[in-house]
Amino acid sequence: MRGRRSLSDAGTVALAVGAVVGALVPSPLPVVVVAGVVALGWLAGRPVLFVLAVSALASALAQHTLDAARPQPAHRIDGIATVVSDPESRGASVRADIRFDGARYELEASDGAIGALRNRLAGEEVRVSGTVRPRPDDMPWLLRRHVVGRIAVSSSDALVGGGDGGLAARTANRFRRLLAQGANSLDPGQRALFTGFVFGDDREATGESRFDFRASGLTHLLAVSGANVAFVLALTGPILRRLGLRTRFVVAAAVLAFFALVTRFEPSVLRATAMAVVALGCTTLGWPASAVRVLALAVAGLILVDPLLAGSLAFQLSVAASAGIVVLARPIAAWLPGPAVLTEATAVAVAAQISVAPLLVPAFGGVPVAAVPANLLAAWAAGPVMVWGLTAGTFAGLVGGPVAALVHVPTRLLRGWVAWVARAGSSAPLGDFGVAHVAALALVGIAVAAVERGIVRVERRHVRRAALAAVAVVVATTLAGRPSPPPGTTALSVGAVLDVAPGGEGGLVLTIDGRARAEDLLGALRGAGVDHLDVLVVRTGSRSAASVAQIVVRRFDVAEVLAPSDDRLPDAVVPDAGLVLAVGGLTVRARTVGGVVEVIV
Repeated sequence: MRGRRSLSDAGTVALAVGAVVGALVPSPLPVVVVAGVVALGWLAGRPVLFVLAVSALASALAQHTLDAARPQPAHRIDGIATVVSDPESRGASVRADIRFDGARYELEASDGAIGALRNRLAGEEVRVSGTVRPRPDDMPWLLRRHVVGRIAVSSSDALVGGGDGGLAARTANRFRRLLAQGANSLDPGQRALFTGFVFGDDREATGESRFDFRASGLTHLLAVSGANVAFVLALTGPILRRLGLRTRFVVAAAVLAFFALVTRFEPSVLRATAMAVVALGCTTLGWPASAVRVLALAVAGLILVDPLLAGSLAFQLSVAASAGIVVLARPIAAWLPGPAVLTEATAVAVAAQISVAPLLVPAFGGVPVAAVPANLLAAWAAGPVMVWGLTAGTFAGLVGGPVAALVHVPTRLLRGWVAWVARAGSSAPLGDFGVAHVAALALVGIAVAAVERGIVRVERRHVRRAALAAVAVVVATTLAGRPSPPPGTTALSVGAVLDVAPGGEGGLVLTIDGRARAEDLLGALRGAGVDHLDVLVVRTGSRSAASVAQIVVRRFDVAEVLAPSDDRLPDAVVPDAGLVLAVGGLTVRARTVGGVVEVIV
């Protein structure tokens, strides 16, 4: 108790930082001994010792976790495995993580084995027979999922569906399927966004939709976050308020645990759920619980449970966004002119984007300028979709048919609005904040903070005007500094090549094949500053190539399309006997040979 009283808000932040640092620097310290030092520091009321010991414990646990997740040598397995992640389609195969004899593997099913895995959900079982290959060293994302090896199966005999799992898994999966079934009246695109908003399942979202949400800074809406957890607690509030403090904590924790199970314990879900449990626990015990303290304790606790979370970008983004909202939202709102409703919403969006920028810029090359206005426009509709989805969506799943379609009319309208905002944000010529822009905005923030804290004595109104003007200048530079397509030949993404005439002579030719993925290609075209195409060459007649081509034609001004047939692309020109096109400073020679367009630019 004495240790708890002596650990301030700043101390809890140091605790969280120490835990993260320790997890990122594994060491072979004895876990039992270090845990004893942690207990000693707590009981003795020595905050410095306690924080250092927790950091050392995180380091020791990280090493222990890494040892347990070492790649396994090649060997055969044959038996019942539990699916631990919902299967996802990857090209011509379906992948999911499975657990067999206490170890976790990535299972890839193709050809005849796809059917046995495609419709399974996490917690359910399959019978698998195959050879384990060691986890490659160049795939750190598999390590963060505790995967020790990979299994590829293609025969229906090698993979067979099994049981439905334990009671918790069966209940969670029935609830997910109930919500999804109730949304069958929505078109596939809207249904995918609905399940993404309500319980974080965006596996059926199209590549084009994923690009729109990413390029407009709305990707977080497709992942369950603190807002979803808050809505769950709000929906159960009338029941919880009738219970005693301790019973309320137990019931609320059980509800949150079930919701986390339904949403698959994603990093953002873990962070939000842990914060809710910590806040409820502090309230139950009568401990002070500022937002900073709750976030810090939740982060420290999660890192000790799974030290590999420290290296997860999704977890880092979730924590950074929460920290930004907790620390920056209120001061930013105080500095913004306008009505409180608008300034508070703007402050939350700005605070979150400022906080995640240092992570997004190196990871993805920039932060969309459209993110703040897009979030402001989409936020009012996103919340009702979540609440309506959990309540009316459950009723729709139970009744089905025309009644379910009627129930989901508000869903259709709200989701349509959010999708439109995402499309508009991704198409707007606003550019991205890069390293220099983020640094400039950080300097503005430091200056404002210095005035706010009295370090620099200047009239606040003057500083407000100067800060807003500086932000406007930074935004303007993103518009003026938009990239232009580089001359020459550029491999934009897998299966996509862009040819640009040299010397500003004009002429853009994009060549794609069946390997091109819409999400990657659209992102690469946006990053290259492409806003039109003179020629689009679709080399193969595959369904996937035609699908990507249709998206490109729909989103860009394309003058000419060349393809091996006009079956899937009715407006395409088929260069059967050979074709020569002069496009600005480029000459395009194309002919169809064996169902494939051969092209020379």
